[in-house]
Amino acid sequence: LIAERERTYSEGNLIEHGDVPGVEYETAYDFVLNLSEAKIESAKGIPVQAQTVEIQSVPRRMIFAHPPSKITYDLTIEPKSSLAFAIGILPAAWDKIPQGVKFDIDVVSEGIAESLFSRVLMPKRNFGDRGWHNFILPLEKFSKKTVSVRFSTSGSGDDLSYCWSAWGWGKIVKLLD
Repeated sequence: LIAERERTYSEGNLIEHGDVPGVEYETAYDFVLNLSEAKIESAKGIPVQAQTVEIQSVPRRMIFAHPPSKITYDLTIEPKSSLAFAIGILPAAWDKIPQGVKFDIDVVSEGIAESLFSRVLMPKRNFGDRGWHNFILPLEKFSKKTVSVRFSTSGSGDDLSYCWSAWGWGKIVKLLD
């Protein structure tokens, strides 16, 4: 009975929280597929790399980015575009991570950096931080501009052990006409 409850609980936390782009969107740019074009900064010996994970038996591409890391892409934002992505900490680290991971997204346009997103996940302390958390953020104010989109991870404390953080299926999506 206990094993069944734990298995169900674990699987239940692998659900996705938040919205994902529907059929009304098309992908304009895929950050995972274009990782080789990004400028990557990370701690020595800790790679930032594309991987595949399964969420409820559905394989998804993501970028493993143990803190501290910065991944910067230069691209032009098309009209009617949004940034669709997920954040998460890999399940094997949920009960081991001593503190948490801070996820930030900044957009640099015309030399000015603007914070687009910031969130801390602490899955050991907060069960609601387990699983994948999806977001869709409008990019209309950057329409027709060439910008730098910077994805950063940092620790929420000094101990970075088990900060197995990931950016899931990041894309620039465009609303279909």
